Amino acid sequence: MWGAQAVGGDTFALALADPVDKSDPNLLLQMSLGIGFGFQGGSQFSFVNVNGQRLSSSAGGQDDGQSGNGALLTVGGLDDSNTNPPPFASPSNPRTDDELYDLKPFVNNGDTSINVFTQNPSNDDNIFFAAFFLRATTAVVGEGIVLSPTHANNPTGAKHTITATLQNNNGQPIANRQVHFEIISGPNSGMTSNVNTDASGHANFSYTSNQTGADEIQASFTDSQGHTNISNTVIAEWFSANNAPIASCQNVTVSADGSCLAMASINNGSSDPDNDPITITQSPAGPYPLGNTLVTLTVSDDKGLTSQCNAVVTVVDDTRPTIAAPPNKTVNTDRGSCSASSVMLGSPVTADNCSIASVSNNAPALFPKGMTAVTWTVIDGSGNTSTATQMVTVEDHEAPVIGDVNNVVATLPCGSSNSMVVNFATPSATDSCPGVSVSASAPSSSVFPLGTTQVTVTAVDAAHNMATKNFAVTVLYPFSGFFQPIDNLPVVNVVQAGQAIPIKFSLCGYRGLNIFTPSYPISGAVSCDPSAAVDSVEETVTAGASTLTYDPGTDRYHYIWKTEKAWANSCRMLAIRLADGSERRALFSFKK
Repeated sequence: MWGAQAVGGDTFALALADPVDKSDPNLLLQMSLGIGFGFQGGSQFSFVNVNGQRLSSSAGGQDDGQSGNGALLTVGGLDDSNTNPPPFASPSNPRTDDELYDLKPFVNNGDTSINVFTQNPSNDDNIFFAAFFLRATTAVVGEGIVLSPTHANNPTGAKHTITATLQNNNGQPIANRQVHFEIISGPNSGMTSNVNTDASGHANFSYTSNQTGADEIQASFTDSQGHTNISNTVIAEWFSANNAPIASCQNVTVSADGSCLAMASINNGSSDPDNDPITITQSPAGPYPLGNTLVTLTVSDDKGLTSQCNAVVTVVDDTRPTIAAPPNKTVNTDRGSCSASSVMLGSPVTADNCSIASVSNNAPALFPKGMTAVTWTVIDGSGNTSTATQMVTVEDHEAPVIGDVNNVVATLPCGSSNSMVVNFATPSATDSCPGVSVSASAPSSSVFPLGTTQVTVTAVDAAHNMATKNFAVTVLYPFSGFFQPIDNLPVVNVVQAGQAIPIKFSLCGYRGLNIFTPSYPISGAVSCDPSAAVDSVEETVTAGASTLTYDPGTDRYHYIWKTEKAWANSCRMLAIRLADGSERRALFSFKK
């Protein structure tokens, strides 16, 4: 490629006789370029691409000449390294690129051609030479012909095909061109054939041989210049055909030993028609288990040919199996049931000199409370049986369930003491098994004191499982609300701050003066609700402190509540907690 004449670069192609096999340790693909006028102390260098990938951006130099007219020369070869240069690096000295390249990184397994593209950016270098050193393959450069496969081994009588591949100077296939095939030496010397190439540039020549030996085959065609272009020479070796041995089998029946195994041969006189030595193997080789085993017999001769046949080896058994039942089992009843389901019985331990066909038991779906015997049965592959027994005990550990219990509230009768008889329905209980009894720590019709008493209900079943529930019996004063001058909630009582207010109420009889829970009555500030209903307190008294008295004439308690002047312009909630645990409230708004 003369740079000034082919500024767009130059492309040439190699056609390979055999597809590339990069796993072949003998594979060698090397290319050498010769370049003139490529002075590298300046900007003269060439690009090289292989199969569309950049191989070098620094080809050229004068490492095989000198920096003078007529001596600017470099050729890849002796004493040069085939280590490829960095693909996109510019030259730094004449030895940056030795112009000897390894093409293996640019090909893939199965490739049958290599395309090389060269270009000289300075348009003045001359790439005048390209050489290839190949091993483990053969190639043609530019317009030419190449045969494949380069070597083949065939038995006599088989068909062997040689393929000729034609390409033009651009590596493109040459179609519809006559190719002349000729066997130039060997047992079939002189055989010829003329075949036209197809659209892919391929022409095939097929023949058979009845003689042994090695044929050398060449092919030729007339190129675009009218010259006869001759291919590489390929070898076809022919060897004598070998007949496969004959495999002969027969079915056999044998008795099992104590391990339920037996050895047997299914060979029934296998032989070789060529009287070659034979090797006989069986798969599986044995010993054979109980029952029918399909065995394949393989007969091989010393030339690698094989034949096979199949037969059945039958082994019989008459020994009973053994069985040990799982350990006895104790389980709880299912929740809400007097039986157990889904009992995990475990697995028995079984053995047989041959095979176990089945293991079963007669366990029910539901085990009742108490003991149940389970019988396990084992059957071997020949129908021999044995049995064993497992005991399952079901126990009740589920407590009874007590029905709903409700708290009881009772009010003291007028004039009574501070206790009373309270009647209530005793709660019931259920259990998954029969026989449950119910009792209460304080039965109905007991005398209950003022306030709240906790009652415990206990249920016990026949298995002594126990459950308890609690409920409260509350005895209250017969409180009917506050009397005037106080209005009950939600009315807001309006009063002048600092006044003593008489809080009047009745408990339907004298209950003593210890009717308040300690620390009560109390009051606390609350937000004033301007939308609430209000009523003025018409009666106040003068008092130095809060006091409690009882008026038997009116059956009323009087609690004098001393308020603070500091409460003016605020609202407060008065809370009175009685000794029965109930809390009574009234709402107040204080003015100046």
